[in-house]
Amino acid sequence: MAKYYDLTDVFLMSGGDNKFVKDLVSLFTDSFAEVKRSLTDALNQSNAQEIGNILHKIKPTAQLFRLHVAKDVKQLESAFKAGILDANLSQKLTALLLELEKCVEELIDFVNGLN
Repeated sequence: MAKYYDLTDVFLMSGGDNKFVKDLVSLFTDSFAEVKRSLTDALNQSNAQEIGNILHKIKPTAQLFRLHVAKDVKQLESAFKAGILDANLSQKLTALLLELEKCVEELIDFVNGLN
């Protein structure tokens, strides 16, 4: 199975504190359902600016966790903030959400295995 994340930077920040890692990762995974709902709502309302704003909020975490889709988050954020909303970008956002779900599932499994 491909790894959807790399928590090297998180572990360096933690100074070996697994509770810190678990708490930080859990903040992201616990909030993902709301992020997904907000993105879906904004897409259904054709609100490109709101989609860009939401992606902007998750971009730092995507980069910190080295999610394999971090570059996609950044590119889509720029496009949506520029007011672009077409079928191609909508499709890319839908694909990004599916990939983020995989990331979240894998991160939850990882956190559950931390001592």
